[in-house]
Amino acid sequence: MTGRSSLAQLPSNAESPQWQLNRDMLAATLDTLLAIPNLAELRTALATLQQRLHDPGDPIHRTDGSVVLFTPVVLIADLEQIATARTLERARYYLTRLRRSLDEPRFAPTSDIDLRRWKEYDDILTDSLWLIERRDTSGVHRADYWGNFVPQIPRQFIRRYTRPGEWVLDPFAGSGTTLI
Repeated sequence: MTGRSSLAQLPSNAESPQWQLNRDMLAATLDTLLAIPNLAELRTALATLQQRLHDPGDPIHRTDGSVVLFTPVVLIADLEQIATARTLERARYYLTRLRRSLDEPRFAPTSDIDLRRWKEYDDILTDSLWLIERRDTSGVHRADYWGNFVPQIPRQFIRRYTRPGEWVLDPFAGSGTTLI
């Protein structure tokens, strides 16, 4: 992603401020990492990159030119995933995926979620849609109807497969969980 305007659609995480990184420098660094011929050397270079990212004085944090925003926790987790890959091929796969996240956003035809930066969205459950700790009780929904389901399920579907302002048809409205 380039520039600030294309990043406006990404949610901000109040717990993790965004890192403003020099897009061109980060892209060049990732391209260099992709060219490393063995896993041990790649892991060493990744450790160096992590140190650079934690140093606000490093040139990678320069905001002149093209800027890309990253949630630090997400970017560091991506780098850790690359570093712990068991094969060079798998590490390069993760690196390529991270490198592509710097390019223009890619959206599904049915939503405004950037598929290249899906980990940045705090409200999208990615582990499993069906494993929810407890029922959301913030609304007026009641749990005494025998056929109802937790409100988080329709919220995930609506969030993933519609855009704001679109209509949602629920032909089996039941107790109104989806409506709520």
